[in-house]
Amino acid sequence: MTLLQILRLLRVLRLARVVRSIKPLHRLLLGIVEALQGVSGVLLLAAILLYASGIIFTTLVGHGVMYDGTAPEDAQEVFATVPKSMFALFKVMNEDQSVVDPILINWKGRLLFASFMIFSNWVILAILTSVVSDYMISASQRSDQEDQMRRNKLEHDLATNDLVALFDHLDEDHSHSLDKSEFMTVLTDDCLCAELCQKSGLSVPDLVDLFNCLSVETETRGRVLHYQDFIHQLQDEGKNADKRSVLHVMTFLRSMERRFVQRLDRLLETPAE
Repeated sequence: MTLLQILRLLRVLRLARVVRSIKPLHRLLLGIVEALQGVSGVLLLAAILLYASGIIFTTLVGHGVMYDGTAPEDAQEVFATVPKSMFALFKVMNEDQSVVDPILINWKGRLLFASFMIFSNWVILAILTSVVSDYMISASQRSDQEDQMRRNKLEHDLATNDLVALFDHLDEDHSHSLDKSEFMTVLTDDCLCAELCQKSGLSVPDLVDLFNCLSVETETRGRVLHYQDFIHQLQDEGKNADKRSVLHVMTFLRSMERRFVQRLDRLLETPAE
């Protein structure tokens, strides 16, 4: 029977499936889980404050320093030791202020109570609220970014497959490339041009410019574009050039410069006929 009861308790795990199916609730729980990492620091700060306040209340109230030697019996019972003082102050932090009624008979007790409330409820709770809110906002933003990345990847994969199917349909000789006449045929066809612009996210002038940049000169077909290079280049379209890409360009230019100088030196060394 005990085993059956435990197995029945495992039905609670079904709630995990329900939580994952409700996106706002799942995002909220992720934020709470991540907020626990920051809450640990706030809890440690609260424990230090309770310990320090427990020492102060035990000395001033429990030992009667604040009352010039003799504390009221109720106050002396509540704040007799540091652990008792810490537990009483913990109850005060949770809105149970009846434990401090014995010390509110004079202005010293009221001042001590007000000071503790300022540091415990105002400061600690404000820090706790800000930490939890910050972690939950960060988790929500990160979840939104991950969802957006998944949507972008799915849209990109669908657009890539459509572009490959389109170019394969136009590639009659199965050379995996398009010459300029074949590419311009696509642009002059309204349906094909609209589909290509939609899938690539580029306008007609941008497509022509990209063809001129990526195509290579051949002896038989003129300028030819390998459409796999065209599709791959669409992934980086619109991105800013980073430092590494600039370094690649500089390295390529230096290599061309060396080859040009070597070629020029060989031509100058060749005797004229």
